[in-house]
Amino acid sequence: VKTSGEALLALIDGILDFSRIEAGKLDLVAEVFDLHALVEGVVELLAPRAQGKGIEIATFVARGTPRRVIGDGDRLRQVLVNLAGNAVKFTDIGGVGICVSRGERGAVEIAVHDTGPGIQAQRIPLLFEEFEQGDGSPSSRHGGTGLGLAITRRIVARMQGEVQVDSKVGQGSVFKVSLPLPDADGHAPQAEQDE
Repeated sequence: VKTSGEALLALIDGILDFSRIEAGKLDLVAEVFDLHALVEGVVELLAPRAQGKGIEIATFVARGTPRRVIGDGDRLRQVLVNLAGNAVKFTDIGGVGICVSRGERGAVEIAVHDTGPGIQAQRIPLLFEEFEQGDGSPSSRHGGTGLGLAITRRIVARMQGEVQVDSKVGQGSVFKVSLPLPDADGHAPQAEQDE
């Protein structure tokens, strides 16, 4: 009963989020938050699920990545839970890594790597459509609504960022999010200051 209740709640949350986004009612806030702590918190949240499958999950924050940034931390957490949660769900051997760095143009880049089965090239354009699974299976096989990536893409777009996928069958996948999150301590790159 508890598991079914949680699955139903997740389904309802996903549909409500998607409806809000489609109706243009997704409000974003611009607050200072600790980027490093947020990423570590996502890893800690997903660690029991990963350990239950016998896989690793870890994070790496590159030198020079700002700790305190300005943006919507709750929405970024939702994006990372969607991406890393999918990585854990579809990976049976190896592990999942979340790498955070500062990109060339000043954006914060977060890449979620996995050693899962990978995604066929022809399926990649469909990934961010509603009710799709990465392997083309019905959503019932792996659980979930098939809305997570559709919601993720729309949240990232609203945050003026972009999300990309690189995947090879049998070699895993990398979902990379690039977001313009200004450094809260005033050390924003020149490119951001000029815009």
